[in-house]
Amino acid sequence: MNRNALALLVVALALPMLPGCALFGRPTIEDVRPTITSIDLGGVNFAFEVDVKNPYFISLASPGFQYGIDVEGEAFIASQESGALRVPAWSVGTVVLPVRLEYLDLIKAYAALRELDEFTYRLHATLRLSTFVRTFELPLSHEGTAPVVRPPRFTNITFRARRTSLTSAAVAVEADMENPNVFEIGVDRLGYVLRIGKTRVGDVKATTEGAIAARGSGRIKLTGRISAAGALLRLLRGEKLGRPQIQPSGSIETPYGAIELAK
Repeated sequence: MNRNALALLVVALALPMLPGCALFGRPTIEDVRPTITSIDLGGVNFAFEVDVKNPYFISLASPGFQYGIDVEGEAFIASQESGALRVPAWSVGTVVLPVRLEYLDLIKAYAALRELDEFTYRLHATLRLSTFVRTFELPLSHEGTAPVVRPPRFTNITFRARRTSLTSAAVAVEADMENPNVFEIGVDRLGYVLRIGKTRVGDVKATTEGAIAARGSGRIKLTGRISAAGALLRLLRGEKLGRPQIQPSGSIETPYGAIELAK
C-alpha cells in the first residue's frame, strides 16, 4: 500500500470519530440467536450466536465480551470472555458466546427452582470491536427460557409375585412412568433396577412406550425373578416383601441429545 492510500485509509477510519459525521456509520448487532447445545442433570449449556454488521472496508476484530445473566429477574452471573472474532469488511460476522448454568448453583440462589420445570433468563452483554484507530462497544440483550431436567418418576405401582420353583419366584410390576420435563423424552435406552422392599429383583425385562410426551405419562411393565432364600421363605409364608421401588438407569433421549441418568 502506497503512502497516499494509507493516508486515505487512516482518514476514512478516523472520520466516524468526528462529531456529526456518519460517512460509514457504526457496527451494529443484527441478531442474537440462543441455542441449547447440550443438557444434563447437572446443568444446561448455551451458545449465543451474535451477528455483527461491519460497515467498513476493512475487517473488525473483537477482543471479547463482557456479559451477565439474570435468572428469574435477578442477577446471577457476570463474566468476561476473550474472543478472536474478525468481522469481514462490508459483511456480517458471527461471534459465539458459550455459557453454562449449573442447576445446583441456580437452586442455591433461587430455592423456587426446586419446583419449576423451566426458568426465565436474560442475557445482557457488551461486545467490543476494534480497528487500529478506534474501539466500539455494542450493547445487546436477549430474554428466553431454559428447562430444568428431571428423571422420569413412577406412580401407581402394582406388584405380583408367584412361586415358580423351590429356588425362584416370578415378579411382575406395572407403573405409570411420568415425564416431568417440558420436552418429549425417549425411553428406549433405559434400563431398570427393581427392588421389592430390600430384595433386588434379577433378570429384569421391560415393556415401555418408545417416547413420552412433555409432562405426559406412559405405562411400563417390568418382569423379573427373585431367588433370595429369605424372600422366598417370606413369600411361602404369605408375608409381604415390602413396597416396589423402580430406579431407571441408562439414558433418555431429548431434543438436546441423550442425557445420562445418575447411576
